Amino acid sequence: MKKLLFLPIVIICFMFFVFYDQALIASKSHIIPSPPVANDESIDRVINAYADSISSQVPAGKPVVMFVPLNGFPDSTTHLSYKNAQVALAVLNKVKAEQKYIIFSEGYTGSTCLSGAQATGLMLSMNEGYNANIGVTVLLEPHAKTTLENILFSKKILRDTFVNQDAYLVVAGMTDQKTIGNLDVGHGARAFMLAKQNYASLPRIHVLGLLPTTEIDNTIISYTHAYNFQTMFLGANGVLNLPFFNKKFARKPIAGCPDAK
Repeated sequence: MKKLLFLPIVIICFMFFVFYDQALIASKSHIIPSPPVANDESIDRVINAYADSISSQVPAGKPVVMFVPLNGFPDSTTHLSYKNAQVALAVLNKVKAEQKYIIFSEGYTGSTCLSGAQATGLMLSMNEGYNANIGVTVLLEPHAKTTLENILFSKKILRDTFVNQDAYLVVAGMTDQKTIGNLDVGHGARAFMLAKQNYASLPRIHVLGLLPTTEIDNTIISYTHAYNFQTMFLGANGVLNLPFFNKKFARKPIAGCPDAK
């Protein structure tokens, strides 16, 4: 009987260790502004500091990729998806690199036959492909409906785009920092953790770190602590791979959309 009780305890402890380890790595992987910025700094000063930090980590001549896993369909300029993308693009614009890419990942999660990735590009007045006015190439992943799908569905885009050259990737997203234990369990941290896990098989893709959009723009509000803890725990332990957590099983397709099947 004691042996039967011991095994579940060991499994639970192991799962908690994996969660703690991944949340700690995410926290330590924040892009740190260079030089450091104070709370009363202007937004331009803050953006430049984060961009300078990224620039210093990218070897000369190598492309930098800003990966933005969106948070639902952006239906206004106050929506989390739009604000995350806006901050990520603002930082990328200031990064010193010859080749710059930004990936918007979100599927048909709204009420119209338009992916969240496409809607974000339109709201930012950016076309898919190279935008000469800002020197940034926009890549759209228009099918993902979960954070895990953001990562998995963008993997092919990264593999096909960077066949013969190394690229340096930054994940942009919301943080939920915990003082006790120095953990980050936010949506961005979960995306970063999943990217590190799933892009390890892409030798050309180097994940630099997590751009904490909520620390750059404090009007971006993260999800509730309970939701962040639960989904970070599940993601760290691979449970998010189960079909139950795939929104395609619960969401009715929009008739006529390419993603409807």
